[in-house]
Amino acid sequence: MKILYFAKEDEWEIYQEFLNGKLTSHGFTDFQIFRETDTKIEDFDFVIYAPKNKNEDFSRYKNLKAIFSLWAGIETIISNETIDVPLIKMVDEGLTKGMIEWCTAHTLRYHLNLDHYIKTQDGAWSFNKNQLLAFERNISVLGLGNIGMEVAKSLRDFGFSVSGWSAQKKFEPGIRCYSGEDTLRETLEGADIVICLLPETKKTIGLLNKETFSYFKDGAKIINAGRGSLIDDDALLNSIENGKISHATLDVFNEEPLPKKHLFWSNKNVTVTPHIAAISRPDTCVNSIAMNIARYKEGKDFIGLVDNDKGY
Repeated sequence: MKILYFAKEDEWEIYQEFLNGKLTSHGFTDFQIFRETDTKIEDFDFVIYAPKNKNEDFSRYKNLKAIFSLWAGIETIISNETIDVPLIKMVDEGLTKGMIEWCTAHTLRYHLNLDHYIKTQDGAWSFNKNQLLAFERNISVLGLGNIGMEVAKSLRDFGFSVSGWSAQKKFEPGIRCYSGEDTLRETLEGADIVICLLPETKKTIGLLNKETFSYFKDGAKIINAGRGSLIDDDALLNSIENGKISHATLDVFNEEPLPKKHLFWSNKNVTVTPHIAAISRPDTCVNSIAMNIARYKEGKDFIGLVDNDKGY
């Protein structure tokens, strides 16, 4: 079995070490791991991939069984017409836990109005005597996929009143689950905090725009760790200016890195983080890849198989 590592060169050695260990622990003995820079071999069985070039030609790999993306988002890969084997998005415990922690941290930050106390160190001993408890705070999670559902469940377990919205109908105790375009308005209208964790597809690009921002509760807050393309930047800035949105915390953007002159940087009602909500961690990513290779050898379905028709 031959595996090609086609991702960040500076992480090659650590991925090589973890892959050797995890594949061996799954009972594999006859395997070789290569990187793109030190071989011209083309009969690879599997490719581990983080996009460098949208025009990468996968057709040259004659025995390819599957491509494992190191990213949960696959919008930069799925359009590659040379891919005719299963494309597997990263479904990884580390990514999921990281996203839960990041979203929970910023939800609590908003819920407890921590920015006010952090930024207002003026010597005045004043506080909100009517601070709400979690069950009194309405949270809507847009996107109830593998990661989004886990975030929603974590917030539910914390005590928040949680709703979720997705393309397909989902069912989860203690979470009001909505689906389809005709329920988006209802999902947004009552939310104090909206967390966006949707993938990028033809239907989700620009989903949050001038019209849909008008559905938001006055003074609502938004957290986006899905994809930058989900939000119309100008519409968001206008909604902040007119008070419809009181604050936004954004981890993903239409252009990354976010240009230094972008208005998000200078807006006091926007918090920018540099795409850190769910970082790919080599140890847990390799767990997922090794497990999926074992599943393939056992004739089982891949976990994280991308549906080309859905776009994710």
